[in-house]
Amino acid sequence: MQQATAQSWLTNLDHSDYRWPGWGRSPETVADWIRDLGHPDDLVRAQAARSLAQMGRLAEPAVPRLKQLLDDPKTAVRFAAAHALQQITAAGGRKEEAAEPPAGNRVAFPAWLLGILLTVPLLLVLARLLYALWPHLIQP
Repeated sequence: MQQATAQSWLTNLDHSDYRWPGWGRSPETVADWIRDLGHPDDLVRAQAARSLAQMGRLAEPAVPRLKQLLDDPKTAVRFAAAHALQQITAAGGRKEEAAEPPAGNRVAFPAWLLGILLTVPLLLVLARLLYALWPHLIQP
């Protein structure tokens, strides 16, 4: 069975299952959900993240705490936090802060170095094999 990446899982997700009856869109409610992000029960943490995802831009104060939940031991909580971060930053009209990709040779050099590091042991094995088989190869 193939596992879908988190990104494809989030893209194909039906958001209707993330609705919690009775959640509100107020700063007080956001504070309550942020408090619940630290709850010992993983189901409560996951539901708090899902509810914050539905609040969109109003839930921006929860972003630092949601980023901490990306390291949660429970998979459901990590996915809910990732989804919430995606929804909150999309609602804010901005993308998640990301580092600029390295330009030019800064990418080529590590790739070249990795190629050398992987090739050298292979060449050593081939040289030892050739050395061991050399007497058998030159005899008629």
